[in-house]
Amino acid sequence: MGIQFFGRMDYHCVVPGTNPKNVTINDLAIPDTMCSKKGQGGYECPDNMECVKLDLSAKQQGFYGMFNDFGYSVFTVYLAASEEGWVYVLYDCIDSLPSHVAFLYFITLIFFLAWLVKNVFIAVITETFAEIRVQFSEMWSKNEVTLDDDFKQKIEKTEEGWRLIRLDTDPKHLSGRIKVLQRILRSTAFQCVIVGLVLANALINASFVFHHDGTDEVRRWVFYYIECGFTILFNVESAVKIICYGFKSYWKRNIFKFEFLLCLGNL
Repeated sequence: MGIQFFGRMDYHCVVPGTNPKNVTINDLAIPDTMCSKKGQGGYECPDNMECVKLDLSAKQQGFYGMFNDFGYSVFTVYLAASEEGWVYVLYDCIDSLPSHVAFLYFITLIFFLAWLVKNVFIAVITETFAEIRVQFSEMWSKNEVTLDDDFKQKIEKTEEGWRLIRLDTDPKHLSGRIKVLQRILRSTAFQCVIVGLVLANALINASFVFHHDGTDEVRRWVFYYIECGFTILFNVESAVKIICYGFKSYWKRNIFKFEFLLCLGNL
């Protein structure tokens, strides 16, 4: 797909009269900038420079960010999947072609390859070890296993397959309200709401900009009150978890420790 979308990106902004087969650093723009011909949707060179197709070797180009052939494209895709330095490839593609093509390609690439495929790979490994654990537990006639976070879990077979049921609390000694709160905390809907709040908080913080005028102070206070609201919500969530699980059981889980430290830091 990278070859079909982009192909060779050999056009650079250079000073007029540059020999494409004998280019020096003094002929290039500072910094070196890829470009496209006028009307083709990419970056257009300033009036004192021209967009020329250069005859550069792979060593001169740097090997990265190239879609010349299948081999170079695999290396570029691997670079983007590692999420290290892929933005420079994106910038070169934006300069060489219409920006929407580069945005569509790299957003799709990062989502499917860097996130989805990696998570699926990890999920397969995790599921494999879970099945091995079930087999050993059946061989040793044990119904409980202990995880690294010191929580006991019982393996039960449900309609959806084998599931690990956490036994971190004793339901016999809990009131009805605590049981209801625990079911809510462990529900998929509640987890989705919390993830949505975290994502909304991150997006709002990322949208804060400075215009270096009188509106900056007003905007800063608006974002401050919004952040206070999110802080109160997350602190209430941690308090409810402590009430439901008890502080001793709450402190055993590493993810809960991290949440608790974040709450203390925000205060």
